Amino acid sequence: MQATGSQTFNLKSTSNIVRLYFHSDGSIVNSGVKLVVSSLFESFIHNINVIKKDGGNIAIVKSTALPNDTVKITASPNEGYILDHINVKADSTVMTSYYDNPETTATVTLHFQECDTVRVIDANCYNDHSWFLMPYGNVTIEPIWKKIEEKASYSINMPEIGTKTVEAVALKRIIDSGKVIHIYDHAGPDKDYSNNIDDYLIIKGIDGYSINLSGTLNTENGFDYLCIYKTQENKDTEIERFSGDGKSVNISCNSSDIKMYFHSDGSAVRSGFDLILKIKKE
Repeated sequence: MQATGSQTFNLKSTSNIVRLYFHSDGSIVNSGVKLVVSSLFESFIHNINVIKKDGGNIAIVKSTALPNDTVKITASPNEGYILDHINVKADSTVMTSYYDNPETTATVTLHFQECDTVRVIDANCYNDHSWFLMPYGNVTIEPIWKKIEEKASYSINMPEIGTKTVEAVALKRIIDSGKVIHIYDHAGPDKDYSNNIDDYLIIKGIDGYSINLSGTLNTENGFDYLCIYKTQENKDTEIERFSGDGKSVNISCNSSDIKMYFHSDGSAVRSGFDLILKIKKE
């Protein structure tokens, strides 16, 4: 809209940003512009819809929210199911990137128009640690449940990029059911890892329990390595760094989180690592 001269106008915008541009030339001047600006908050209240699917329930504390409000999600799987991941869609503009780790957590990043970014944090099937920031627009929450297969072992792959967080509480339930949990590099047990990898896996510990990682590692000696830290009070302390062919790994950490960091450079690659996770009472 453009206004000039002596004019009264009423402008309403549903955008989250309104830009005003004022111009004057080099001749006559007048009293200028007087504007009254008001916000109609009801126009920014958006709906939150949940798709119901077999396998579990998703609970939210409210069905509407303003942009940038925190929306908490509680995921409760039915017997024999786990949460694979959560999609949060705003209208019809969504790009989803997630880690499909059926035994533990999933992290979902959604990119919307108008540069709004929504992250679903720690979508864990046993703990209420899930939330996202409301974008400008209605959203639909879609849980993807996965049926637990009867098998002797489960595996966790490190992410190819970024950070993946898993809960020892969830992992312990799997171990207590008689399963063995393997942790692999991002490529899994059957492929070599890629060049130029920098990724993290965080295992959230349990008070009164120790976490043990043991197995073998094959990397380019001195250049590609796995670093394991213990985290207490937001401080990381390196336990040990592993690099080389046929290296044995055996570390334990009591009542704290474990952070695994894997790095590879741009040259030779190897098969990576296969570690068995155990959780025991101290």
